[in-house]
Amino acid sequence: MEKLVLDACCGSRMFWFDKEDPRALFMDKRSEILTAKDSSCKSGLRTIEVKPDLIADFTEMPFENNKFNMVVFDPPHLKTLGKTSWMAKKYGRLENDWQEMISKGFDEC
Repeated sequence: MEKLVLDACCGSRMFWFDKEDPRALFMDKRSEILTAKDSSCKSGLRTIEVKPDLIADFTEMPFENNKFNMVVFDPPHLKTLGKTSWMAKKYGRLENDWQEMISKGFDEC
């Protein structure tokens, strides 16, 4: 099936009802399984799985222009998180050059 939608920074696919939707290509710059402390879970730990179809950076995507019908662009948007915090692991975090990074991402998308 042709991939119609690109999720340019999919993370753990929280945006999606169907996290395996065959019409979407899931891309992220990381692929990892993490655990984080979470008091809302019975075990006290939460597992965060980032498992993209393609590992690539949204600031330099390996596609021709107009390849997808739609691009989902939900980049990291928090900058005051500790590097090991649950939210940083789940959502990613902005670095000091975040304005340039987000601008490049919008240009690519």
